[in-house]
Amino acid sequence: MTTNEKYAMNRTIGIFMGGEIIGTESYDRGGSELVIERWKVPQGIAAYDDSAKIGYFHYDLHWDRLMSVIEKIEEMGHSVIISRTTCKIVEDFKIYPIIDKTSDEKIDAVYLAICEFVKKHNHEQFLEDLKNEK
Repeated sequence: MTTNEKYAMNRTIGIFMGGEIIGTESYDRGGSELVIERWKVPQGIAAYDDSAKIGYFHYDLHWDRLMSVIEKIEEMGHSVIISRTTCKIVEDFKIYPIIDKTSDEKIDAVYLAICEFVKKHNHEQFLEDLKNEK
């Protein structure tokens, strides 16, 4: 996953965790405009974290942040199983995982599993919203 892909996915996870853009600020930088987003800090990240206030959540680097996402996934009725460099997400009372990721590093496997879960959840939520609009 590229740096830009991680940045975009970390923002997607941040929204899943309750973060949202609450405003923007624009600055003139000698002919080019710099726009800074101000965020409501997602659940599980300290409110005093300045980088989180501008949309840099770093879920790919911090176990404490990943654990808050795991707790939310478990509250939704799923089990998260981490073993060595593999992470599986299983719906409660089911045998086979809905997500199964392996990587060279444990934190990477967990991050990739969370990314896939959040994308799947967002897609299912989108479809549910479309169905309710009819």
